[in-house]
Amino acid sequence: MADESKPINAKEIVDNPQIVLGFMSEYVMIKDSSMLSTYKNLIEAINILGEYGWETISMSGDAQNNMFALIRNTNYKRKHS
Repeated sequence: MADESKPINAKEIVDNPQIVLGFMSEYVMIKDSSMLSTYKNLIEAINILGEYGWETISMSGDAQNNMFALIRNTNYKRKHS
Protein backbone atom coordinates (compact mmCIF):
# COMPACT_ATOMS: atom_id res chain seq x y z
CA MET A 1 0.00 0.00 0.00
CA ALA A 2 1.34 3.40 -0.97
CA ASP A 3 1.70 6.16 1.65
CA GLU A 4 -0.60 8.91 0.36
CA SER A 5 0.91 11.48 2.75
CA LYS A 6 4.04 11.55 0.53
CA PRO A 7 4.55 11.66 -3.24
CA ILE A 8 3.89 8.22 -4.71
CA ASN A 9 6.41 6.87 -7.19
CA ALA A 10 4.70 6.63 -10.60
CA LYS A 11 6.38 3.28 -11.22
CA GLU A 12 4.42 1.80 -8.28
CA ILE A 13 1.18 2.63 -10.09
CA VAL A 14 2.45 1.39 -13.46
CA ASP A 15 3.67 -1.89 -11.93
CA ASN A 16 0.45 -2.43 -9.95
CA PRO A 17 -2.50 -0.38 -11.30
CA GLN A 18 -4.88 -1.97 -8.76
CA ILE A 19 -3.10 0.04 -6.03
CA VAL A 20 -5.25 2.99 -7.12
CA LEU A 21 -8.35 1.25 -5.72
CA GLY A 22 -6.86 1.57 -2.22
CA PHE A 23 -6.30 5.33 -2.36
CA MET A 24 -8.52 7.03 0.25
CA SER A 25 -7.52 10.70 -0.16
CA GLU A 26 -9.17 13.28 -2.38
CA TYR A 27 -5.73 14.29 -3.71
CA VAL A 28 -2.49 12.39 -4.25
CA MET A 29 0.91 13.54 -5.48
CA ILE A 30 2.81 11.27 -7.86
CA LYS A 31 6.42 11.66 -8.92
CA ASP A 32 8.81 10.37 -11.54
CA SER A 33 12.49 10.89 -12.31
CA SER A 34 13.94 10.92 -15.81
CA MET A 35 17.45 11.76 -16.95
CA LEU A 36 16.19 12.15 -20.55
CA SER A 37 13.02 14.06 -19.57
CA THR A 38 10.69 11.41 -20.98
CA TYR A 39 8.76 10.76 -17.75
CA LYS A 40 7.15 7.66 -19.30
CA ASN A 41 6.09 6.21 -15.95
CA LEU A 42 4.46 9.49 -14.93
CA ILE A 43 2.50 9.70 -18.17
CA GLU A 44 1.39 6.08 -17.88
CA ALA A 45 0.44 6.53 -14.20
CA ILE A 46 -1.65 9.62 -15.09
CA ASN A 47 -3.41 7.59 -17.79
CA ILE A 48 -4.09 4.75 -15.33
CA LEU A 49 -5.44 7.15 -12.73
CA GLY A 50 -7.61 8.76 -15.41
CA GLU A 51 -9.19 5.39 -16.14
CA TYR A 52 -10.23 5.26 -12.47
CA GLY A 53 -11.80 8.74 -12.52
CA TRP A 54 -8.87 10.86 -11.33
CA GLU A 55 -7.85 14.11 -13.03
CA THR A 56 -4.55 15.96 -13.14
CA ILE A 57 -4.72 19.31 -11.34
CA SER A 58 -1.14 20.52 -11.79
CA MET A 59 2.38 19.41 -12.67
CA SER A 60 5.78 20.79 -11.76
CA GLY A 61 9.43 19.82 -12.00
CA ASP A 62 12.58 20.46 -10.03
CA ALA A 63 16.28 20.86 -10.79
CA GLN A 64 16.99 17.18 -9.98
CA ASN A 65 14.98 15.88 -12.99
CA ASN A 66 11.94 15.02 -10.85
CA MET A 67 8.43 15.69 -12.13
CA PHE A 68 5.44 15.85 -9.81
CA ALA A 69 1.71 15.70 -10.60
CA LEU A 70 -1.13 16.58 -8.24
CA ILE A 71 -4.07 14.31 -9.02
CA ARG A 72 -7.67 14.68 -7.75
CA ASN A 73 -10.17 11.86 -7.27
CA THR A 74 -13.33 13.15 -8.96
CA ASN A 75 -15.37 10.43 -7.23
CA TYR A 76 -14.25 11.40 -3.71
CA LYS A 77 -17.03 11.81 -1.16
CA ARG A 78 -16.08 13.48 2.11
CA LYS A 79 -17.09 11.44 5.13
CA HIS A 80 -19.15 13.46 7.61
CA SER A 81 -18.58 12.75 11.28
